[in-house]
Amino acid sequence: MVHAMRVTDTLTFDDYNADPRFEKKKPYRCGSRKQSCGDNIYFRETPDSPWRQRDSFHSRADGTLSAEHVGRDTGVNRVLISDHYVYFGGEGPVIPNDLVDENGRSLAKHGIGQSRFDDANLVDRLDDWVRSLGGMGLQGMPHEWLTLRGRR
Repeated sequence: MVHAMRVTDTLTFDDYNADPRFEKKKPYRCGSRKQSCGDNIYFRETPDSPWRQRDSFHSRADGTLSAEHVGRDTGVNRVLISDHYVYFGGEGPVIPNDLVDENGRSLAKHGIGQSRFDDANLVDRLDDWVRSLGGMGLQGMPHEWLTLRGRR
């Protein structure tokens, strides 16, 4: 799976939840595959209230709140927003082997977790490569959509 994103804005979870631009990102588990996978999951009644979690793939199997996911996902009260991204899903291009940082660390990450790169030259080369592919935005469907329905 290949995706690249340039952050163009940030919002708090409360602002993300209330913003009409992201209403369609609220998961609807009985809807289409796309509707069931929304990421506008977390909300509170007031800023001092405990987090609530919409029934989503981050909830428990019975749809109730998963404290583990809430704690991890809301640990920083910030949602990254982008209008400059590309997502290839499960059938995207292979990341070139020469896209490595000054320490030789590859952009091609395997496994769960996050990576952060501060090498400006690498960021520029990544941007050039992504632009060379043509097209931005959603370019392919997630591999998991083939088998995700019913799993948690």
